[in-house]
Amino acid sequence: MKRLFYVALFFALFSTAVLGADEPSEWAKKEIYNGADKGVIHKDIMCNYKEQINRRDFCKLVVHYYYKNMGYSSLEDFMQKHLKEELAKYEYKFQDLDKNNKDDMYVFVANILELVNGKSNTKFAPNDKLTREQAAKIILGLNEKLSGNPSNKIDTKYSLYKVAFADNDKISNWARYYVYSVNRLGIMKGVGGNKFAPKKYYTREQACVTVTRVNKKEEPLYGTFLDD
Repeated sequence: MKRLFYVALFFALFSTAVLGADEPSEWAKKEIYNGADKGVIHKDIMCNYKEQINRRDFCKLVVHYYYKNMGYSSLEDFMQKHLKEELAKYEYKFQDLDKNNKDDMYVFVANILELVNGKSNTKFAPNDKLTREQAAKIILGLNEKLSGNPSNKIDTKYSLYKVAFADNDKISNWARYYVYSVNRLGIMKGVGGNKFAPKKYYTREQACVTVTRVNKKEEPLYGTFLDD
């Protein structure tokens, strides 16, 4: 009996540890679970939450969110009814992707929607990790497509934004507009300590959370910089 008790206890603790390890962080749970209930977060991304997301999976996440918000039931439905002409003339130029692989098709669709580009004309690098400033560019593009309105250009020389983050000087020049815009819109926030960490790799839970904040039609957070 005592042996059975310890065996049962072991499996209970093991199950809790395994399940707990695959749950999102407390700060992310509400938005991720709400997004899951609405069906706008791809189920394949809802695991290994604290791991870094790669370029292919991020494309899957944003394309799924896009077509769900557009009222389509599946990727195939979206491609047939919304992208039929574009697909007919599209050149499948990325040699490290396979158009017969459904996961890779999310990348091609994201490219057609002008949300992502390759590392070169023939290379996408689907397994490469995504930095936070790279994610900001894609997220802003997704927000603009769903809202139907380009974000107002932000003057990157404006003093408020020059001193917004403690690591402001680490943000690449090309990324400043995107980082400031998604932050101003309340979509993508900081990592703590008033830092944005632009070169840090994006995690799967961070990606899920920020996607659910896209096109919420809330008032922009002018000059307000909040940490996750």
